[in-house]
Amino acid sequence: MALYSIPSSFNSMLSDILPLGDSNWFEWSQNMDMALLGIGMEGVTGTGAPAGLDGKDMKDWKAADTRLTAFIYRKVDAEYCYLLLHHGPSNARAEFYAITHDPDRSIHAYLEALQSARRKMEALGCKVDDTEFKDVLLMHLDTTFHSVQLNILAQTAEPELAKIKSMLNSSTAADVMVKSEDVRARAGQRGSGRKEGSEGYVDSKGFRWCDISSDNCHRCGCSGHIAARCMYNMPSHIKDLISKNRPRSPSPPPHAHVAEVHVASSARSVKFSSPHILPPDDFPDDGQFDFSGDNEDDEEDYNPNVPLRA
Repeated sequence: MALYSIPSSFNSMLSDILPLGDSNWFEWSQNMDMALLGIGMEGVTGTGAPAGLDGKDMKDWKAADTRLTAFIYRKVDAEYCYLLLHHGPSNARAEFYAITHDPDRSIHAYLEALQSARRKMEALGCKVDDTEFKDVLLMHLDTTFHSVQLNILAQTAEPELAKIKSMLNSSTAADVMVKSEDVRARAGQRGSGRKEGSEGYVDSKGFRWCDISSDNCHRCGCSGHIAARCMYNMPSHIKDLISKNRPRSPSPPPHAHVAEVHVASSARSVKFSSPHILPPDDFPDDGQFDFSGDNEDDEEDYNPNVPLRA
């Protein structure tokens, strides 16, 4: 007698099990598991073939597994027998719904896996329409695509499948660009005060000076206010970098100097009449800042008693 075979006593074991209906799954599954355990085939409903089987033993186990479908079919209510008759499509559908997006792989690989499972189901006679496909596609996206997912779901009219694929692929391209920017920023942090692109200067601590798109003040480095309302001086080594790399402008006409002095005077009055926002108490003082409010590197203060230079 083969190691994995179905003994005649199995029929008597099944005789005490009521057919599976819509309200006795728990009881039915327990009784069926014990009956299968009695003939050494408990893996049918769970773990599969025992580990280490090869050759004839594996062949016998698979043969017994196939034959057991007929025995189990007899213990299922007629309303649910179709689940066993269409075992192949059921497995294919389960595989389709089990596919999830792996963020370590490209979004294209995820889309292709879903398309492949869809083709397999359709080959077995189970049609998957675009609505069902889109539901599974969006449902199993990784959380890194949450913003894209919300954008798709927030559309006034439900987008076509091709449009959704295009939006996902576009977001991937944008993500690659963002990651490239991060790599360049990290490279800038390893330097000391090197200019990073055209959006400011990165110091040894990784802070980007003169970046007007940042939330931080590019004069003192603190957050919560803008540079126009800051009373502290920019570190001298940053000013040196800016002066060194600033392109030279053509010399202004002679009459422009008077207007320039007038504007400078107005700017000074605005500066000292504007509310000064101080940095937090725990802001580090590394000696780079002059807390007096005057900048020794600035041009000479404007004095109305001194005649204007031509």
